Amino acid sequence: MGKKAQKAYLELSTALAELPEPPQCADERYKHMFFVEPMDVGTPDALAMRIIRQNEIDAKLICDFCKVKALCAEYAITAHEAFGVWGGTSPTDRKAIYASVRATATGLPATPLLFD
Repeated sequence: MGKKAQKAYLELSTALAELPEPPQCADERYKHMFFVEPMDVGTPDALAMRIIRQNEIDAKLICDFCKVKALCAEYAITAHEAFGVWGGTSPTDRKAIYASVRATATGLPATPLLFD
């Protein structure tokens, strides 16, 4: 983990420790929405994809009410988190953000890379 990611992680950890109670993403009842494991074999079927997408939508709604949403998103973006919903951002959202940052830095079009 790079220094920027370590700093973002420390800020997020500190903010989480100061909350009166853990955020909903840490609750066992909701964890499945936030932390989707990568599929081991093959392509998921349509039903599995709908469930994953609905869980992502639900997780983002929960993030909207979280006091550490911005810090969580900042950490995920800085650390290049590849999985899960962090601070209201999905892996797809974060890839778009990375592409936009690259485009700004290089002057190239903002198209996400297929492989980071």
